[in-house]
Amino acid sequence: MNGRIICVSGKIGSGKSFFANMASKELGIDVVGVGDYVRSIAKQDYGDIEIPREILQEIGLIEIGKGMDILLDNLLKFANWAEKDNLIIEGVRYLEFVDEIRKRQDVEDVLSVYVDVDEDKRISQIEKRDGNNITKPAATHVTESNHSELKEFADIIVVNGESNFEKCIDTELKKFLDIDEHNYEEYGL
Repeated sequence: MNGRIICVSGKIGSGKSFFANMASKELGIDVVGVGDYVRSIAKQDYGDIEIPREILQEIGLIEIGKGMDILLDNLLKFANWAEKDNLIIEGVRYLEFVDEIRKRQDVEDVLSVYVDVDEDKRISQIEKRDGNNITKPAATHVTESNHSELKEFADIIVVNGESNFEKCIDTELKKFLDIDEHNYEEYGL
């Protein structure tokens, strides 16, 4: 049997990474961040210096320009993914990327999770994590413009909050990985 992939998307500061890492720990499966992959490419070009988010976003666009299928193949290689393994991909920014995963013959099933958050909480989380280092160009970059589409077509929308995350992981994600009948719903709305 082939593995299943859980795609996690949401705006900058929504809690995507927190949710994905929490799910990874609880479910015992690997997580790979699209941003981590892009940072690895930047590291090859720029060394160990800290790369501004805007530059990382541009590198991401270059990778997308090669084709979503190539980006996905490279990301799965970066994650050392084997066809039988389940995997969480965190930081998905394009619905076309999810669609590309769904086309693959070596993936059993795909679940798209959108992490939603109140705007004030999101800003607060960004300030805690990045200080005031997030710039308007990074927050309004084209890679940040697809959220309404990702949210609209998500299998699950989970509102940022540890109890919402726990409920989603304990019910829907475990059900998805166990091949039970899908019963997706919104959490915390």
